[in-house]
Amino acid sequence: MKFLWLFLLATVVYSCSSGFGNKLVGKNLDIYFETKDLEPYADSLGSYWTKNKLVGDRKQSIKLTKMKAFFEVRLVQSDEFKDNTLLPEELVLLQDLKYNLNETVFNGKKMRLLICNDEFKTKFEVK
Repeated sequence: MKFLWLFLLATVVYSCSSGFGNKLVGKNLDIYFETKDLEPYADSLGSYWTKNKLVGDRKQSIKLTKMKAFFEVRLVQSDEFKDNTLLPEELVLLQDLKYNLNETVFNGKKMRLLICNDEFKTKFEVK
């Protein structure tokens, strides 16, 4: 489980350009969101990340978008993990993260959790 938390902390990029929309800035966590109506969700996402001790020593970035029927939370996979295959237990923990975000941040509304490259382009979806 320790590896998963390290993976989660390392999956979000520590430096991104400001071209990703609006941004909430914390000590080591930036949350980008496209439209102002997403700001309450971005606040809630930041609170969840902090409360659950997912903010690490390195700068992390998350991108929150709203599609017509669902939300997307994009995490950037760091270079040190890009060639590693996740173990089944780690995938289960990512699924648990998705479930918990869905329940606590998005109040049961549909959402997708995506692992992305450093430009927030999707590498894979956590199902």
